[in-house]
Amino acid sequence: MKTHHILGISGSVLCLGLLCGCHPWRAPERVHKYTNVDDALAQKETAVYLNLYDQQLETFPEHLPELGNLTRLGLRRNRFVIPESVRNLSKLQILDLGECDLSEIPDGVGDLATLETLYLNANTISNFPTQITRITGLSYLNLDHNQLTSVPGEIGAWTSLKWLRLNYNRLAGLPDAIGKLTDLRRLYLQNNVLTSVPAAIGNLTALTDLNLRQNQLTALPDEIGTLAALWRLDLDRNRIASLPESIGQLEDLRYLNLGGNPIGEEERAKIRKALPKCEIIF
Repeated sequence: MKTHHILGISGSVLCLGLLCGCHPWRAPERVHKYTNVDDALAQKETAVYLNLYDQQLETFPEHLPELGNLTRLGLRRNRFVIPESVRNLSKLQILDLGECDLSEIPDGVGDLATLETLYLNANTISNFPTQITRITGLSYLNLDHNQLTSVPGEIGAWTSLKWLRLNYNRLAGLPDAIGKLTDLRRLYLQNNVLTSVPAAIGNLTALTDLNLRQNQLTALPDEIGTLAALWRLDLDRNRIASLPESIGQLEDLRYLNLGGNPIGEEERAKIRKALPKCEIIF
């Protein structure tokens, strides 16, 4: 997948594709998908993929935690409380808890040490679930469309994280620990209330895609120029009047969206000159 093909896809569609075998980081595996817990239990030694998508269940299936060999579990669009016994699913690599009307996540999710992909989007989570920072091998996390107001410093433990989605929350700032996510490729922070970006973001030298549109930014730190791999930068609908001179160091930048910002003609000319190979939207 190319970056610009992915950007318009919602978390829900991405999840459906992923649970059908389309994972952003590896070729699809052909495994049998169970859509019923009883059927999976009948083959519990070989059942690795259970998807209960949109079954409108109001009670968590009592015997589901007995499926200890599951590597993929989809629970999207159900309305039950997730029990602590979810920690028994110790081989899970992909877990989808999106659109489940969850206001909090059980501590047991933090014990899923093999988890690589976690969907928590479109819930009502207001306090960042710090227990998931114990999952140090996580590579994809989607917390879009929640009610988060802050991100804890504990996220610095995610040194393997490649894709972090925090769109449509209420974040007013980011911790300096964001700079420890040195393997991060995509960082999406659209539609929050950010007024600044920490200088530590300059440590994300593997980052290719940064979405900061629809925030309240007035400036970017000079360290933005150290993001040598950055290909796409979206700053649409902020309050930015000028960019730091270091923006010219982004030789791989090919798309820059500055629409809806109060940038005058003189500054526009400077930006165009600094980034001659980049498509720029004002």
